[in-house]
Amino acid sequence: MASATFHLGFLGAPARKFRKKSEATHTTPDSPELAERNRFLDLHAGHKDAAQLFGKLLDTAGLEKVREHNNQLASVFRSSDLSTQNQGSVSYEWRHFTQGRKGSLDHLKEELELTDEADRDKINTLIRRAHFVRFPDVDASTMTEDQMLAALDGSTASAANELKPVDSIQWAADIVRRGFDAEYQRHDVIVAPTLEKLQRFAGQWKRDKYKAPYTLIIGPTMSGKTRLLKELAKHVCVAYICLRPPGSTGQPPRSELAKHFFPDLKAGQDLETHYSYFFQLDKIPKAEYNANVEKEMKSIEANGMQPIQFLGAAAMRMSQSVGFEGVGGLKMLLAIDEAGNLVNQIDEKLRIPYFRIFRRVLSHIPVKTGFFGLVTDTTSRVANFNPALTRDPSLRYLGLGVELFPPIYQISSIDVFVPKAPSSWDELLSAERLFSYGSPFYGLYFKGYMEGIMKDQPGTVVEYISSIAEAKLVCSSGAVSTEAMKLSPSQYFAILGSVIQTRVSSYSPMNTELVASHAAHCMFIDSAREMVVSDYPPQFVYALAANRILASNETHWIKCINLLAVAVNKGHVHVGDVGETATRLILIRAMQKTKAIPCNRTDSIPNGYSVRLADFLETLTGKDPYTVDFGCIAKGHKERLLKE
Repeated sequence: MASATFHLGFLGAPARKFRKKSEATHTTPDSPELAERNRFLDLHAGHKDAAQLFGKLLDTAGLEKVREHNNQLASVFRSSDLSTQNQGSVSYEWRHFTQGRKGSLDHLKEELELTDEADRDKINTLIRRAHFVRFPDVDASTMTEDQMLAALDGSTASAANELKPVDSIQWAADIVRRGFDAEYQRHDVIVAPTLEKLQRFAGQWKRDKYKAPYTLIIGPTMSGKTRLLKELAKHVCVAYICLRPPGSTGQPPRSELAKHFFPDLKAGQDLETHYSYFFQLDKIPKAEYNANVEKEMKSIEANGMQPIQFLGAAAMRMSQSVGFEGVGGLKMLLAIDEAGNLVNQIDEKLRIPYFRIFRRVLSHIPVKTGFFGLVTDTTSRVANFNPALTRDPSLRYLGLGVELFPPIYQISSIDVFVPKAPSSWDELLSAERLFSYGSPFYGLYFKGYMEGIMKDQPGTVVEYISSIAEAKLVCSSGAVSTEAMKLSPSQYFAILGSVIQTRVSSYSPMNTELVASHAAHCMFIDSAREMVVSDYPPQFVYALAANRILASNETHWIKCINLLAVAVNKGHVHVGDVGETATRLILIRAMQKTKAIPCNRTDSIPNGYSVRLADFLETLTGKDPYTVDFGCIAKGHKERLLKE
């Protein structure tokens, strides 16, 4: 195929648009820069931002480097005799390869009909050209193929556009804080029922029946537990303390008073006494209290009052000082966020977690004071806070209660920001709309980034949020799809649950782990806390994350299928119709392996693209799609479906 013919076939509508703009505003018709720009747009017609990309390469590397890039890339593309359709596919896969999409090099070699044995030099050229597009300011002359591929497999953001870690953390924190101030949705089905339960629990507190006046909010990560605490503060006094580890960049930040939950005890002191003195519940402004708390605690210890006596007196003063009667007996709510850190710390003297010592202290709160505690966390096992009655190792005193207040787990925050019905196909597929489904966090996060420093880089924002969802789903510090990582059975069940809604058996202890660490929703906990039921409601962001993981490495597919087969045989999962479950997996795999239609509309969604029905049926069945029986559909309609 002649070079000119190839260029005309490769030129897409975006390239024509950018070329027209270039000719009108930038260079003279016969300038060398314009000539190279036009060649670049032809060769990169699949890139939505090809004109901006050319400008960046020109500014960074200079015209000679860009000309060299065009010459080498064109020599590889020219060597393949491509149909018009294949030219579009090559353009599509070339864009994906320069962006670091997993598997894109293999797809590109397939489209160009290159083999590792016969076309090693051409493949090396593709890798070096992709690295130049991505990192034009890096000298790759001494880099190996593996080094360049490793660099390409990183974030899809170009080196010039990547956020510095500090800037990224700061901007992310700002977005989360804005999310806490966003208008609250579904107050009547989230806040009102929760408040009613807490009011009832506060009135029911008795030392001879319950262990302590507290309960637990159980919910997956990103489900709005902390935001719920903020809304409760509009109806009742809330003392909020976040126990994040020192140096954590999470939101809300670690509270100043958190250090007093993990004290450096002196000789002769014990943690229970320390916690008892810590409950200074007088109505003092936050800033003043934070500044004087250590001084107050020292004076309390010096006055000789017994810890439990002081605790009771402090609770009574709190009850009298609160300026309103409260509703249903509830006056003060002590909210402990990220309380898993109390479970992880073990007291050297008693050899039990800090949390159980803290609970002992709570048990001395007098009745009818209007005080109640609320504990929340997602990274620790539910059983650590609410152990089954038959397995609770906590110390029991004669005549004291052994019951725990029922946990609160019905937080109906799914789909609270779903927009109105779309009016076009583009609206239906827009990233902003898709992220608005499911957990409220991801939609707010996407919107916050697009309104700020990343407003011109939607693809980068999608990749970043997708990586967050991956990390949350498998409870890891990184994205599985970009790192070699071995996964546990619970992590694989989280992936399966997100794509085909696999539900673990009600009596499996894995339910607790899925809720605590893998973004599963808690659907039911029995009164004895022996049975926890978890589920994965359909959520785009976690389906996207799971699909990215499966598409990144066939090993994950194989392990998922083997694990599911064993679990079904042992009765560890509820799958309903086994054939239907297998069909879902086959369809998803076939979708991943089907060749994409070259287009730009959905390129910001990782592993999300449109395919032709004919290509999908051929991948699924291995047969000529025209021989597939479509049932009673008319022949003309069948041909139209397959052609379009």
